[in-house]
Amino acid sequence: MASKPIVVVTGASGYAAGHVCKLLMESNKYTVRGTVRSKSPSKTGYLESIGVELFEGCDLMKANSFDAALKGAKYVHHMASPFFFEAPNGDGMNFITPALEGTKNVLSSAKRAGTIERIILTSSCAAVTWADPTPKGTAYIWSEDDWQTDNTLENVAYRMSKSLAEREAWKLSQELNIEMVSICPSFILGPVLNSRADAASVSFMESLIDGSTESVSAAAFGIVDVRNVAQAHVNAMHVDLSLNGLRNSSGEARFVLSSEDSIPRENIAKALLQSNEFQGWPVPKKSDGPPLQSLLYSNERARKYLNVNFINFKDSIVDGCKSLVDHGIVVAGRNSKL
Repeated sequence: MASKPIVVVTGASGYAAGHVCKLLMESNKYTVRGTVRSKSPSKTGYLESIGVELFEGCDLMKANSFDAALKGAKYVHHMASPFFFEAPNGDGMNFITPALEGTKNVLSSAKRAGTIERIILTSSCAAVTWADPTPKGTAYIWSEDDWQTDNTLENVAYRMSKSLAEREAWKLSQELNIEMVSICPSFILGPVLNSRADAASVSFMESLIDGSTESVSAAAFGIVDVRNVAQAHVNAMHVDLSLNGLRNSSGEARFVLSSEDSIPRENIAKALLQSNEFQGWPVPKKSDGPPLQSLLYSNERARKYLNVNFINFKDSIVDGCKSLVDHGIVVAGRNSKL
């Protein structure tokens, strides 16, 4: 009996990466390896329970640290990357250096492996859109043809890190002759798979139901469900990259994953207030002000070529917050129906 092809997921203990591992294992078609810096019950217990083979000591900043995990593999989902709302210690280079070095180190390991047929890179809509949409106008629809080019470190360190890292990945994949697809999700919501609570998405959902705030900020952003992100990654492994119209105007196989409209945070909170599950919970009932200028997105390529059927943000936030209670991240109140 032929052995199953090996798929590696970097940063496997992460929020979205765990869902990719879950789908891959449920398919029963692959041997799944996950790279992590270290093991702990809260971070890696779920992965071990479903049979993911874990490789410790894989550090974005350490050359060759991914070599063992990628040996003999056929596909790589490169999902390891830092994501915080603000730069750690206020230093934007804490975003940029790991993102760039990690991209170089993982792709270099893939080349040394000699067996990798395709890399699926997790990028971000932050690599696509400007922080301020004014240069293109508020009616402009952002797509895979666009790149975030406001590469000034102040205030946009995360966007800059994602843009530079994805560009570097495309450059290296061409130089190393490795096929690549990039997935560009907007802000991810939806259920968690473990009790790890350090992801920005998890912190945001937690803040809506733990009573820590009485109002939400006026921000609005594109939203995508973590289950859609995982399905897009898995489907990207086998999509025919020669299909007419799949690539962008520069010939890159990029896919934007987002709601078509930006969703105000106030509307996200309202979805919880209107749900049966969160009646009586301390969900914020007001916003700090009117919604800020928002962006529009095209998700046509993801729908057409990756067969993504986008989940409504209301289901994403309710399912996500329910999972926080299920995993003990937030304790249900006495008025809860959960």
